[in-house]
Amino acid sequence: MDPDAELTALATQEDLPADLVWRLLSHPGARRTAALLRRDLTEEMIEEIIGLGSARTLAANAYVPPWLRIRFVEHLEPAVRSAVAASVTRTSRPGRWLASRTTRTSPCGGSSR
Repeated sequence: MDPDAELTALATQEDLPADLVWRLLSHPGARRTAALLRRDLTEEMIEEIIGLGSARTLAANAYVPPWLRIRFVEHLEPAVRSAVAASVTRTSRPGRWLASRTTRTSPCGGSSR
């Protein structure tokens, strides 16, 4: 098997120790895979991934913390903003977030849209 493919596959292992995840972040393919799929990225790992140029891939990760989503929504690159928008769409039920934001209580006590 190709060593690059093996490192990329290794980055998806859930029980991988943090020190090995750190080492994999230096490999471009493994870094992209970790940025896209890992649920256990620390704040330091997230900053490293961004610093190494994989912000767009990280923005597509459906498991990043809310503070990071906010940061990506305000990102200068349209591709990063698009990736975070797509990841939110994939992980939530359609319309649920919007419905909770548009429902208001009317002066008569009922709700209006």
